Amino acid sequence: MTMCFPVKTVIEQAPKPANQTMKFNSLVTYACGAKTDPNESLKYTWYKDGKPLVFNSRITRDPVTNGIKIERTQASDSGTYTCEASNGLDSDRKDVTLAIIGEFKCCDGQNIFWSHDFWLFCV
Repeated sequence: MTMCFPVKTVIEQAPKPANQTMKFNSLVTYACGAKTDPNESLKYTWYKDGKPLVFNSRITRDPVTNGIKIERTQASDSGTYTCEASNGLDSDRKDVTLAIIGEFKCCDGQNIFWSHDFWLFCV
């Protein structure tokens, strides 16, 4: 007697790099790839800080890579992004952390640096 067991869903192509720092107003892309039982289909869901990712004109899905694209990054884009692959029976998740930093000029030529954690102002 031969017993067949379904193949567990596993993310093979996790979003990379796992921790990334990008400049304000840049482009960020993440891909996600998984394998599962050949009789099942996969659904990919993205989260930001544990909540379903809200897509808009700047943050879009990439159906070719099962990933996301974030254009013109903003400080509010900083956080933990999670790719979840599910076949309805089981699932797998992988996280990536994104930090957005910026640099601006003050009237006297000094730089202002900021990230999602702090702001520095010229006075």
